[in-house]
Amino acid sequence: MMRRVLGVMCVFVLGMLGCHSAGGVVVDTQGDGEVGVPARVEMDTDRWRGDIDRFLEADRAAYPARGGVLFYGSSTIRLWEVERFFEGRPVTNRGFGGTTLPGVLRYMHLVALPYEPAVIVLYCGTNDIAEGQPVEHVVADFVRFTQRVHEALPGTQVLLLGIAPSVSRWSMWDTMSEANDQMSAYCDDADWLTYVDQSGLLLDEDGEPIAEMFTDGLHMSEAGYALVSALVEEELVALEGAHPSIRRVEEAGGE
Repeated sequence: MMRRVLGVMCVFVLGMLGCHSAGGVVVDTQGDGEVGVPARVEMDTDRWRGDIDRFLEADRAAYPARGGVLFYGSSTIRLWEVERFFEGRPVTNRGFGGTTLPGVLRYMHLVALPYEPAVIVLYCGTNDIAEGQPVEHVVADFVRFTQRVHEALPGTQVLLLGIAPSVSRWSMWDTMSEANDQMSAYCDDADWLTYVDQSGLLLDEDGEPIAEMFTDGLHMSEAGYALVSALVEEELVALEGAHPSIRRVEEAGGE
């Protein structure tokens, strides 16, 4: 355990220098060369430009309130009816289906950082692994995301929803779990990072995905979203003292 924690601590230090350490292997995250790990899979991030343009158009019509809760990431976020599940909270949904961490990184200066959220709920990484991205690069990209957030918005809390198990991607679960373990350990070393493990809600007593938690074997059903929303709500309640701007409207108005 100590070796893993020390290794993850190196991720942050080396990340500031343009490098990454995963499992004791140092990786150059700037793309100039990688040492001892599988090659990075280059991913097309232009495919989400239409989604980003729609977000920017929506911003021109009604800009998200600063100091709120931003839900950011892939289709699990896109399909999440956050206004309903977190009624009364100042929430913004900026999920774009199929995105990977490179996509999240590319567009965060347009549809994440400018909103100055008090809390960012991030879900991403499952599509990276499905497209063949090695765990080392998935973790390195997550580290890069957190660094950019903290540099731009040092008071913002990042809640990382761990990669979820699913029926259709069950064969990849060992790889996804490995990524989750590394990202969880990294979050343990920073008080502005919180790892939220949702896997226990989606697996049965035998450790298999619960079919009823999914609509198509991949995306969560109403029941799945209800359970995960309750889990996230617990984290948001715990953060209200440090971030009163995220409180529900009726609670904030009663002070």
